Amino acid sequence: MKIRVIISSEKEKEIMLGAKEITDIMGFDIGYTDIGGSSFEDLKNEILEWEKDTEIYIVTAAENLELPKLIAQNTKRPVIAVPIKTEKYKSLELLESVVNMGSEGPYCTVAINGAANSALLACQMIGAKDEKMYERLEEYREELKNMVAEKERLLLEKISAV
Repeated sequence: MKIRVIISSEKEKEIMLGAKEITDIMGFDIGYTDIGGSSFEDLKNEILEWEKDTEIYIVTAAENLELPKLIAQNTKRPVIAVPIKTEKYKSLELLESVVNMGSEGPYCTVAINGAANSALLACQMIGAKDEKMYERLEEYREELKNMVAEKERLLLEKISAV
């Protein structure tokens, strides 16, 4: 497993399924680890185990906004934070809290509920040294470009028919 998604609740897992959709398209497995209820000491020990088969961490920030920072402080691997919108944390407040976590453990942050973007970013990181992944990303981008062009063509047809 190259990418490990770390969540702390079932709700987060539902949102993070968007990451799995992308990694399925790219042709590799993604692992999910639910750390709900783990202590900080347990988490540090678990990270040591995860390091053996993890290249990139995607970490949710919902109920525990500090989770990406905790992971980043205890690994040398890249960490991508995904802020998850909850009743407690709304859009801008949530994003600001996750982005302003300090520099003790650097990580990058994607859009709120940005599961798919987090997986694409992880794939780009892997693609920087893995030729197969790089080629698959190129194919995926071409597919997206063709899909958008087709939608635009259909829309223009509808408009011109009016």
